[in-house]
Amino acid sequence: MPNKIFISHSHHDSETCEDIVKELKNAGIREDSIFCTAIPDCGISENDFEKQILRNLNQSVYNIIILSQNYASSQFCQNEAGAIWYFHNCEKKVPMICLAVNKFRFKAMKGFINQHTCHFFRLSESEKAHSIRVLCRDAREAMGLS
Repeated sequence: MPNKIFISHSHHDSETCEDIVKELKNAGIREDSIFCTAIPDCGISENDFEKQILRNLNQSVYNIIILSQNYASSQFCQNEAGAIWYFHNCEKKVPMICLAVNKFRFKAMKGFINQHTCHFFRLSESEKAHSIRVLCRDAREAMGLS
């Protein structure tokens, strides 16, 4: 079973996803090891969307959640966040990171994901470089590339 980096996001935040995938690829992670539905070569390749999401979550060794107001207001994203939380806390212990965009506030989240349950970083201009460095380092380690 191939190892995957799974990026959970709202479709409204595709530009942020593009930036993150670009940084992961620059860090040496192959595009076919990244699952992100916002990126054509990294996302859905078959008709059964939900099965493909589940399969890629099952193959994930590192999960990234792009937190935004769009994400918090999407029931589908909240469900995905709950699944990621489960994989982080079950015997599999899949590492996860939450990246907040657009001055996102955690109180907008209504489920298991909050500032106490995940590594939380901001993608503001002042913190973006540090957040991306941590993300790429941890993703490389999870993929066995460090």
